[in-house]
Amino acid sequence: MGSKEKKTKRQLADEVTALRSRLAELESMTAASPRTEQRLPQTLEAISDGVAVIDLRGFCIDINASLVEMLALHSRDEALGHPVSPFIAPHDLDRARAQILRVVEEGGTVREEYDLVRADGRTIPAEIGGTLLKERSGNPASFVALVRDISKRRQAEEALRDSERLYRLLADNATDVIWTTDLNLKLTYISPSVLQLRGYTAEEAMTQTIGEIYTPASFQRARDRLREALFDDNAGQAGHAPLEVEMYRKDGSTVWAEVTVTFLRDEEGKPRGVLGITRDVSERKKVEQALQQSERLYRLLAENATDVIWTTDLSLKLNYVSPSVQRLRGYTPEEAMAQTIEQGYTPASLETARKVLAEELAREHEPGSDPRRVRTLEAEQRCKDGSTIWTEITVTFLRDEEGKPAGLLGITRDISERKKVEQALEKSESLYRLLAENATDVIWTTDLNLRSTYVSPSVQRLLGYTPEEALAWTIEVGFTPASLEAAKKVLVEELAKEHEPGNDPTRVRSLEVETSRKDGSTVWTELTVTFLRDDDGRPMGVLGITRDISERKAAEETIRHLAYHDPLTELPNRLLFNEILQLELVRASRNQQLVALIILDLDGFKTVNDVFGHSVGDGLLVKVAARLRAAVRKGDTVARMGGDEFILILPEMAAAESAAGVADKALHALRRPFTIDGRKLRITTSIGIAVYPQDGEGSNVLMKHADVAMYAAKAAGRDRFRYYEPGLEYAAQLSPEA
Repeated sequence: MGSKEKKTKRQLADEVTALRSRLAELESMTAASPRTEQRLPQTLEAISDGVAVIDLRGFCIDINASLVEMLALHSRDEALGHPVSPFIAPHDLDRARAQILRVVEEGGTVREEYDLVRADGRTIPAEIGGTLLKERSGNPASFVALVRDISKRRQAEEALRDSERLYRLLADNATDVIWTTDLNLKLTYISPSVLQLRGYTAEEAMTQTIGEIYTPASFQRARDRLREALFDDNAGQAGHAPLEVEMYRKDGSTVWAEVTVTFLRDEEGKPRGVLGITRDVSERKKVEQALQQSERLYRLLAENATDVIWTTDLSLKLNYVSPSVQRLRGYTPEEAMAQTIEQGYTPASLETARKVLAEELAREHEPGSDPRRVRTLEAEQRCKDGSTIWTEITVTFLRDEEGKPAGLLGITRDISERKKVEQALEKSESLYRLLAENATDVIWTTDLNLRSTYVSPSVQRLLGYTPEEALAWTIEVGFTPASLEAAKKVLVEELAKEHEPGNDPTRVRSLEVETSRKDGSTVWTELTVTFLRDDDGRPMGVLGITRDISERKAAEETIRHLAYHDPLTELPNRLLFNEILQLELVRASRNQQLVALIILDLDGFKTVNDVFGHSVGDGLLVKVAARLRAAVRKGDTVARMGGDEFILILPEMAAAESAAGVADKALHALRRPFTIDGRKLRITTSIGIAVYPQDGEGSNVLMKHADVAMYAAKAAGRDRFRYYEPGLEYAAQLSPEA
């Protein structure tokens, strides 16, 4: 930015010098011989800037081609003999007349900037220098004006001013800390947001050395990174990943931050300093620790499951597989991990798997796609002994922090026996009855009105009805209302396909439905159906297989639960909390309602962990979660954000003051002693409250304001609640935990 400013000033100086010399040339002509009048037109045309000669009445008596073009005139005749005042913008006209009158009366020159009006109506800025031409007798004869279009210069100056204003506004108001140093890492600027990050004012931070800012290990990493960057820059290489560092706060604590840097350069492009952005990543560190705990729980589940649980990246390369793969395929987990996907699947199944992945990735761009959706497919996998085995794969996306697919999480189940039954059914219709009577799955037929004509005995194991009782059903008895609607829809769609050219008469359709049991409960089943046809190939009924998929559904639910709940307290985690908050804010905006956000931070929880150990601390968190659930309404949300921080969402509040009742109830609930492993423990909590929309309309703003109010409650003595109000940030900074 500095070099650009100097260059602009130098250019302006050059322009002024050139302008003065041209004016001097024109002025000298007034004292020349009579040949001057003959040379004047030639001189005017030789000047690249616009030139006009104006009589003392303000009429144009000569004009050069450059000015004709500048004013968008078609010819010189449009100006000659006409007043020049129409070419001067109305707001500058009086000033221009006053300047010309001064020159006529006092002599000398004029040099000013005016707005000119072109023939096409467009206004342009111009720099005009003028002097008086005199007769031989010394009396004023006319006025000569040298005109330069300064539109580009004005634009450059304005862009520079805008850039400087924007940079200062950005730096002074950014949440992240923006700073600059020289190559010795001595600070030359730091933005005010350093106060939120480290507790120091910008002025205090400017006096610190780098050794006082970073912990020793981080200081060394920062110095090493600068040396590497300078070496790479000299070698023509560029680009370094952000650096994570631990920084000292004013209260003696430390905070983890991510630092992104680039070089400031001089006019020759050589590094002269460093520009950096520092971002607080404390919350991300907490999330990473919570994720590690969740991953440990997930691994415990995966390594003791009968089905094979696995994860891959988006190229389908395994990065985890559970030990149960050895029972299924004969390979140890290590051997399976070393295989390519081509070695694990038959060609046809590999093609199916890749097709499903491509379809699901394409659905990511569809509006309203469910990020928690699950897909099921059947695949033939290779075993270590050279045989193959049919499996059912239930799969969903693993997602990164932005919710984008980062990999796959899947459960593989052995369905060899089921495939054998299905293949045997296809081979021989004569074996159909025998298979139907002995199959684990329920085999059945209906007419086109969905009235049962046959049901296999296995219906009694699945639903509790005898085959005779099941045959007496109406379809309304056998399905829940939603599943009944889905089944009828499938029948209508399949009947419609019969009229489509090239339809496959052997096609099979699958759907998942919730089926009613005799004892009043329901069970999730998968229906595989196809048409029974008459001699002419027309549909005359439906042949179906009903399979119990309750275990698969439970597995899917387990996957969803692990992804959206805190494994310790079973409360919604940050991911689910954010989804719920967004939905409640949209609903509140539509219905013009209030939503209260309450953040609770346990006072002294670190002491409990340090004195009694993490097992006691975990037990305390579980009981705190239970008491908070009991303190809120049925439609309210209690979530754990990590550590000892909990958060409540209170939708449909009648008034902002109503949140105080819930906060007070929570305070009283947590003041009662807790008994953990035979020990009686007492804790309190500090509570911050922010209310939508008065304290902010976005989730991030509400969270920030509730957090500020919570720290203000701590600063005021803990064991209390505070509503957010403007200016409370200063009070929050007084908290020892801020």
